[in-house]
Amino acid sequence: MRTLREQTTVVRRLLQQQVDAGNNHEVECLQSTLMVLTVAAVRPNSTIVQPADELPETPSLYKQFEAEYRAWHLQKKQMSARMDGGQGTALHSIIAYLKENSRTQDDAGALASWKYLLLHWEKLSEFLQKQTTLTAINKYLTEIIDTIRQAQAPKARQWPGEFNQAFYNKLTAAEMVEYRTHLRGLGWTFNAGRQMWVAPA
Repeated sequence: MRTLREQTTVVRRLLQQQVDAGNNHEVECLQSTLMVLTVAAVRPNSTIVQPADELPETPSLYKQFEAEYRAWHLQKKQMSARMDGGQGTALHSIIAYLKENSRTQDDAGALASWKYLLLHWEKLSEFLQKQTTLTAINKYLTEIIDTIRQAQAPKARQWPGEFNQAFYNKLTAAEMVEYRTHLRGLGWTFNAGRQMWVAPA
């Protein structure tokens, strides 16, 4: 009995032959067959039996976290990461925390958060950037997350503490509204008759 992979290869070859020959009906039939084979590859309860060793096993969440960390560590330190029991325990703790605190609270959310932290490591203080072992990352995890969040958050626009005509002329219409609101909050008033801003008394 041919394996699912072999069956798929044969059908793909036949499909290409029929496409080249312009046999539309045969093409449709073979496309349907190929779809069934594709579904069978991802559904273990399919009527077409796929040997267990034919499909690659999806790495566990731990292995995915570890792979991301190893690649990141190698890039940062130019040497492979050292893994032992303590580092493994720390990684399990990191996974649990990120999963609990990610937006989706699932494996995908946890992994996305992990990648995000490693990608924005340069946003950390000099001290935190040196904490590259998993035990250290786990120890300072909340501080690492908070620091990166603050660094990525959009900064509020800094408005002058007084009316500046040259500055005002460079603003967009929306920014002008914000600037005028800012000035009024400081006590400035606009004299419509004289068409000028008046400083607070």
